Amino acid sequence: MKNLNLKLLFAFFIANAHFVSAQIIGRDAYLIGDYLNIAINGTRGNEGGQNSGVFHERGGDPLFPCGLVADIDRSDWDYTSFYGDYYSAGTPENGFGIRMNGIDYSNNYNVHEIDTTALINYSDEGNCINAFWQGEIDGLEVKVNYQLKKDALYYKTTVKMINNTDEDLVDLYYYRTVDPDNNQALTGDFRTTNTIVSQPDSACQKALVSATQDLPVQSYLGFGAIGENFRVSMGGFSNRDAEDIWNGESPRFESNESFVRVIMDEAISLAYKTDLLSGDSVNFSFIVAVSEDAMNDGLKDLFRINYSTDDDGLGLAWNECTEVDTVHVCPGVPVMLFIEGENTDVYNWHWSPPLGLTTEFGDTTFASPRELTRYTVSLEVDDCMPIVAKNIVYEPIGYNTTISRDRRIFIGETTTLEATGGDSYTWFPTDGLSDPLSAVTDATPTETTIYSVVIGFDEFDCDDTLSVTVFVDEVEDDLGISTNSKYENITIYPNPSNDFITVDFGQVLTNDHKIIMHNAMGQIVYSKEDVIGEKYSIKLEWLSPGTYILSLRNNENKAEYSTKLVVE
Repeated sequence: MKNLNLKLLFAFFIANAHFVSAQIIGRDAYLIGDYLNIAINGTRGNEGGQNSGVFHERGGDPLFPCGLVADIDRSDWDYTSFYGDYYSAGTPENGFGIRMNGIDYSNNYNVHEIDTTALINYSDEGNCINAFWQGEIDGLEVKVNYQLKKDALYYKTTVKMINNTDEDLVDLYYYRTVDPDNNQALTGDFRTTNTIVSQPDSACQKALVSATQDLPVQSYLGFGAIGENFRVSMGGFSNRDAEDIWNGESPRFESNESFVRVIMDEAISLAYKTDLLSGDSVNFSFIVAVSEDAMNDGLKDLFRINYSTDDDGLGLAWNECTEVDTVHVCPGVPVMLFIEGENTDVYNWHWSPPLGLTTEFGDTTFASPRELTRYTVSLEVDDCMPIVAKNIVYEPIGYNTTISRDRRIFIGETTTLEATGGDSYTWFPTDGLSDPLSAVTDATPTETTIYSVVIGFDEFDCDDTLSVTVFVDEVEDDLGISTNSKYENITIYPNPSNDFITVDFGQVLTNDHKIIMHNAMGQIVYSKEDVIGEKYSIKLEWLSPGTYILSLRNNENKAEYSTKLVVE
């Protein structure tokens, strides 16, 4: 009666709340996505769990009726419509194994040879739910992470093997095998059409095997991976030999690319082969998907963007659960952006936009823009990998800082300088400044001066430096006029004026000169180069009434003459 009440309680909970994503019930973990349910056996680490209310169960096995089901048509889990159980129909054959030192060890439906060393656990992170299993066999530690995106029709299995023995392991194998039963619950038919879609080679590193059924609707189950260490095969049923699975040896197995075996009740398998030195570890991932499109989506997630800085700062900026993340870096620190995954140098990666990048192409580039930038890396390889597009936001600390624009004053005048966007401010040189430790300071320089401000950012323990130039023109305090003996006969008329003025140089200018007009704020409102001759006229009708400074500069941009001009 307790078990029945517990089942009814969970069934009521699921029927009335769609936010359940992961559960540990008894010894097993249940990953409940929007369209996939996966049960993980906490004792053996393979897919296959006891009945629980959180799982849309309809498997045929009395001990492990929960394996993998999919609501591909988004029917809200209508019992007559959703697909599967792919793993647990009839007498299920589903699991994984290890071959080390020529001996096979398996955790399958009726075999348990790899011992559990930790309780199964799970996490819920962003758009992902994970189940973690850990086991050990003869000094080889095996960790398995099952990860499901809540809205996906695929899940990723990541395996880590750690060699804790005193010897190097040569020809170490991992395998994953299942006899797929896609729509057996709807049709009673255990048979599928199995296809070796792709094997890794120099042109394409993809390993992919699929099992399909046509009735009552088209269904699909696939194992896919990227990397030369993988192989896929079909054939057999209770497969327990990792070496045979990897080699795909006939007559039991078939592994030739494009090979199809039609309507058979046989297994599909995936294997990984490597050597592992004593004390070393290896990580690899593969995808289980219930549609071809979902398989392509899953294969994309086998690649990710990472970054590092010159000070060995390393952080996983992009991951499957957030998809877009942000790199924070101090001003002026270059960042290396690179693609992680199997054999990334084989493919043609493209980074965009090119702003601040050392190169747009390749699996590695260096970024150093001064502004907030969202970088995208993409890839397309015909008949192999789908288009991959991943984003990372590059945010240099202080990208939104500001400083006053350059300005021009006359000697003896004061102008205000301001910086923004930081936590602390230090101006230099300090000569002529009212407060060199404030965001806002008054400047009264006696000559043209470049003022710099160090803007500090407390949270990131770094700073940035910006600069502004204050140009100082020499004028007589009483008349606002500065000249040298060569230009003492210059006259400007009429002054004041509201229409136009004529500048009479009192001589013929044979070398190019420049006329510049500033307003009272020091901003340039008029500029004319290549001025020669005896006179020059300027229209003033577009200027607002006020006082302006007109300057004549030589071809070295040095002020030779300046005077006040009044516009009425």
